[in-house]
Amino acid sequence: MQDIDYEIILKSLVFVADGLAKDLGENGARALLRQSGHHAAVNLVGEWHEQVDVAEAISQACPVLETLGFARQVKLQDANHIVVRGNVITAMVQQLELPSTRHPVYHYAIGLFEGLVYVISKAHVGIVHHELEDDCEIWTIGN
Repeated sequence: MQDIDYEIILKSLVFVADGLAKDLGENGARALLRQSGHHAAVNLVGEWHEQVDVAEAISQACPVLETLGFARQVKLQDANHIVVRGNVITAMVQQLELPSTRHPVYHYAIGLFEGLVYVISKAHVGIVHHELEDDCEIWTIGN
């Protein structure tokens, strides 16, 4: 495919999230987008070459988000935290000057990550806290 404007596609995702929040409420939109991200991961990645434990799955899922183009850098900070730099969804929310602290669209990327971990390990892991800092995001891993 040629001449695809990925920025327009990303803006569309943000606007879909806004519409869902209006129709379903903020919590409903977050839940739906998170589940959609999980579902997308399963379909984008398919079967993983080998099933591993949760800790290894988290480690392997980080660079997949980079490869898919959702972030410039995703890495495990420690056993319970992931540092995300250059999240394209965060950048778009900021570019559109939308309230950035709890916008429902963030939950798509979080669900995508959770789905990747599931594909790799067949275990359910949740991101229980999402914190925006100056130059990065910190995701806290929970069960």
